[in-house]
Amino acid sequence: MKLFTLIISIVLLSSCAVMNTDECKIANWHDVGLKDASNGDDRLKLSKYVKACSKANVSPNQSEYNQGYQEGLKIYCTPQNMFDQGLYGGTDYSICPAIEHSNLKPYYDVSYDYYRASEERKKLLNDINRYESLLKNKDLKNDLKESYKQSLSSLELKRSRVMNSFYDAEDRMERFKRAKNLNAW
Repeated sequence: MKLFTLIISIVLLSSCAVMNTDECKIANWHDVGLKDASNGDDRLKLSKYVKACSKANVSPNQSEYNQGYQEGLKIYCTPQNMFDQGLYGGTDYSICPAIEHSNLKPYYDVSYDYYRASEERKKLLNDINRYESLLKNKDLKNDLKESYKQSLSSLELKRSRVMNSFYDAEDRMERFKRAKNLNAW
């Protein structure tokens, strides 16, 4: 039952950036800290709660918040989570204890490199498709048509570099996953 209450609290609290006055009055500050850390939020988010809750004459329990935050860090600051965060362009390991940074950095970096290369590839392919579609317009003026062709030509020149970068990042990530026995898509 406690776990169910915790999950419901986390879901309700994660739907808004700061609390309204009613939420301030009923907040379980331990759970709020736990949610913030497990979501990768900076501890400074507490100052936003202090400001929001002052309107309700409520002062967040910093001790409870900090205890929950420390527990949340244990959930957030894991190699698998850092890998997953990087893979989807999420937050990095900067909120984790400094002593853990050197351990977590490779997990985040390899997957974030893949994420960036994937996003660059996606953007390039979308741009190429857009110009190809624009060039299909029969009513296109010649000067605009030439401009589109030049843009498309420039993108085509970039294609091999972007694709090689993507495949290299994908290969590094796959080798890293196998070496570290990670789960990912």
